[in-house]
Amino acid sequence: GILEDAEARATQWFQEEGDRIALIGPEAVSLGGSEYLWRLHRRLAGLLAPLDLVLERRVQDACRAAIEARLVCSAHDCAEGGVAVALAECCVSGPAPLGATVELPVSGERVDAALFGEGPSRIVASVAAGAVRAFEALLGEFAVPWRWIGRVGGERLVIRRGGAPADAAAIDLAVDRLDHEWRSGLARHVD
Repeated sequence: GILEDAEARATQWFQEEGDRIALIGPEAVSLGGSEYLWRLHRRLAGLLAPLDLVLERRVQDACRAAIEARLVCSAHDCAEGGVAVALAECCVSGPAPLGATVELPVSGERVDAALFGEGPSRIVASVAAGAVRAFEALLGEFAVPWRWIGRVGGERLVIRRGGAPADAAAIDLAVDRLDHEWRSGLARHVD
């Protein structure tokens, strides 16, 4: 999209400790046709999560409106690799690594599907503490599904399954390690 004021832009990466993290969009994901299924099993199979073009437009419009209102600090789609990969990229794609602690709802589905399942119309966004109420109100106006899932901060990316004990994280990695792997991955495969 086009922004009238470039200062009203959001980055892909997390910016400030303490920002709240929201997941905008539907819960529906699938491992069918996913990067996860290909990387682990070298299989291209399964059904994709359903695409609702009306919902897609509402999610995109809501996200753009929140960015233009300067309520969103960062926004990143959950395309290749699902929400876990999007969160990792949010932690390391900026000028300095910055961690996050997240709790994902997992209602009877497989944990790997909650972490790496792919689905349309899903965006991870970070919101400054002072903008939380205005963000909630704005997303309510657009009538899109969304939920708070965590906070930015620390030196680790910790992703827990909803309702799991604090010491039972599905993912718990140092962001310095993630940063190194992300920045040096291509060079390792080219040499």
